[in-house]
Amino acid sequence: MVEESCTWIKRQVTKRRRSNQSSTGVSPVSFSIHSNHGRDARATGFPAVASSQLRVPSEWSLDKNGVGSRSFREPTLFHFPSDFDWTGFTISFIDSTTHPRFGLGYAALWDEFGDKGEMEQRAVIEQRMAWMPERPIARHAMLYEMVVVMRDDELAAVRDHTAIVDLANPDEPVTVHLSHLLIMPRYRGNGLAGWMRAMPIRTARECLSRAKQAPRPITLVAEMEPADAAYPDRFKRLVAYEKVGFVKVDPSTIHYLQPDFRAPPVIDAAGGPHPIPLSLVVRRVKREDETSVQGREVKTIVESLYTMYGQSFREQDMTPNWASLATYPPDATTIALVPPSRIG
Repeated sequence: MVEESCTWIKRQVTKRRRSNQSSTGVSPVSFSIHSNHGRDARATGFPAVASSQLRVPSEWSLDKNGVGSRSFREPTLFHFPSDFDWTGFTISFIDSTTHPRFGLGYAALWDEFGDKGEMEQRAVIEQRMAWMPERPIARHAMLYEMVVVMRDDELAAVRDHTAIVDLANPDEPVTVHLSHLLIMPRYRGNGLAGWMRAMPIRTARECLSRAKQAPRPITLVAEMEPADAAYPDRFKRLVAYEKVGFVKVDPSTIHYLQPDFRAPPVIDAAGGPHPIPLSLVVRRVKREDETSVQGREVKTIVESLYTMYGQSFREQDMTPNWASLATYPPDATTIALVPPSRIG
């Protein structure tokens, strides 16, 4: 298996090198992967493997143009933009609360989003970390992941997301919930954010594979506040998503509600849950040019999100969200997909 994977990697690197040389004149250079045995496997274009026992953990160190494979079992190649210098960066794929960078990643997200009521409690994230696609929950295979990017000893970026596969409806796309994305100020505006937005696609494919499902279309979903000229930072963020293929499900047709993220005692003291009305901003991978979506697909997306939330939130706190589905249009309804930056 290792030899076959290395052959695959070499073939893909060669293919991408030829493509890049013809289009940009730039070819991938070297990268290093830290092994579980404390050694570095370094090569130009593909990792050298000394033994079939060498396992690759979920962490990479990258040179200027990173090309890497997260695992030999199911190799996934990434070619990073040639205008972004990856020297000194380390990427950690965190799928366990015991990972040494889990606390750092969670603290950064909480500091940014907690006071805004946009970040789940730590116990909720810890529960999601335990999800395994091989063990479906409520007829859904789910895989949560946090990605932490470091520059030497400094945090550069962190994001988290959950891939959700509806096992009862094999014709429906994989929904990937884009929870949070934080780029530290000194690393903004240089291309890192665009790469971080694409990372969840890999998670979706891994979730499908581990759930032993055939390939499906992938839909990335973000819950976002509506565009408002009075909030320039929000508007700028929506424009950035728009540039990389995201569209907004027409909010005049779909009135989406995000669950109340507050702790149960706070919700009870307030007299019950107060869901937050937000817009669904989606990227339907390889279908970015489509300008409409059917009602059934939108409902499946929202049902997947509520199933995910329902594993961590109390049933009574999810009741308003599930009830809101009754206001959605019939399955055959054509719903417009509009630019995320559109106001109104």
